[in-house]
Amino acid sequence: MKGSRSIIGTAIAIGLLAGSAVGVTAQEGEDAAVTPPVELTGHIVCGPEVRTGTEEWIPETAGSSTGLSRSHGYAWQPTATMSDPRLEGTYHGSIEWDEYRGSEGTSRIGAGTWRIENEDGAWQGSLTHAWLSDSPDASASTVLTGEGAYEGLIVLWEEQGHWDACSWDVRGLIVEGDPPAVPEVYIPE
Repeated sequence: MKGSRSIIGTAIAIGLLAGSAVGVTAQEGEDAAVTPPVELTGHIVCGPEVRTGTEEWIPETAGSSTGLSRSHGYAWQPTATMSDPRLEGTYHGSIEWDEYRGSEGTSRIGAGTWRIENEDGAWQGSLTHAWLSDSPDASASTVLTGEGAYEGLIVLWEEQGHWDACSWDVRGLIVEGDPPAVPEVYIPE
């Protein structure tokens, strides 16, 4: 989750997603056309705050050298430049995090929701991320579901959040259909 390293899980999910979409389309009928995923890249930059949230600081306590800072309820309107015009439009990002500050460094866990709207439709999806004490960046995978003209499409993107620059680099796929179902866990007997 550091620097520009890819998330192995994202690569596997993208591979499964692409393979699943091909398999399902092929099974719908011999004459059904297979629509390949469309690759995308983009850059998102922080914008103005559009909803005020709350900040809370819980200082270090006896027996603990770590304090907790919470930021919840905020929303912003960032700007984006995307390689696929279907992902251009008005962006809204809601991101919440809990930040652990101590003598060993600062770590953060968080969750967020993206919404993108344009004259043809909208996209919406959520993410979770971890920011490790040895890096100013955090990686996350996001699945956005299409609405309006984009209904029946999903975007699966990997985002690299650069907190010091208040920006995100994204890359991923636009795919017809749903992502594969979560597989049943294997428990050896």
